[in-house]
Amino acid sequence: ACFDHVHVLARVRRIEVDETRYKPLDGEGVSIIGLEEFGTGPRSWLRIPGNAAVARQAMGMPWAGIPRAGLIANFAYALKARGRPFALEVAGDPGDAFSRAAFGHPLRPVIRAVAVRLLKAQCRQAMAVSYVTERTLQANYPAAPGAYTTPCSSIDLDEASFATGPKAEAAAGGGGFTIACVANFYQAYKGQDDLLEAVRMCRERRIDVRLALIGGGKLLEPMRARAAALGLGGVVEFPGALPPGE
Repeated sequence: ACFDHVHVLARVRRIEVDETRYKPLDGEGVSIIGLEEFGTGPRSWLRIPGNAAVARQAMGMPWAGIPRAGLIANFAYALKARGRPFALEVAGDPGDAFSRAAFGHPLRPVIRAVAVRLLKAQCRQAMAVSYVTERTLQANYPAAPGAYTTPCSSIDLDEASFATGPKAEAAAGGGGFTIACVANFYQAYKGQDDLLEAVRMCRERRIDVRLALIGGGKLLEPMRARAAALGLGGVVEFPGALPPGE
């Protein structure tokens, strides 16, 4: 409704998928500009020069940029995109993402300080900022005076998604229920380990709760092992990453 064409600059990798379950993202009015995965492995940073060439070419087109704060937004910002007007989507706090509990790299304090500083600078220079919180991120990463800001979640939940009526009554009356957590397993700051511990505590109190941890990533198998060590092997389900609608 707003743009003639959208170019999506994102990290991509080739995998085998069931084409009856997944739909292509590109098509009429939408193109994918793929970057090789970087920042997720010991040698992945070697791909940065090639990715920089792709990103520079993409930014040579007439565009209105709407980066989602994070690694690729920082990448584009470093390539002098800050000289053009852009809007920013802030969906997380690098102070949390690179905290001691979530990130084990030996350069963690430096990476954390740089990431926080970059996001503060991007928020100050953006002409509009969308925050996923109502107050917290706005306080830590303020936009420039006069910039358009809005609290906005990209998650769309219908009434059936909420525990009202019979669901809540069943839980309160001792009936079993399932908690579903949808989050990737690439970093530990999503808190799935805390959720496993909470389920263990509930089970000890004879609360019939089960857990579905939906998502994929490098920490998936360690989290399976953690669930087994807590005695939750038959209580916690790990269906992996699922396509939209499932």
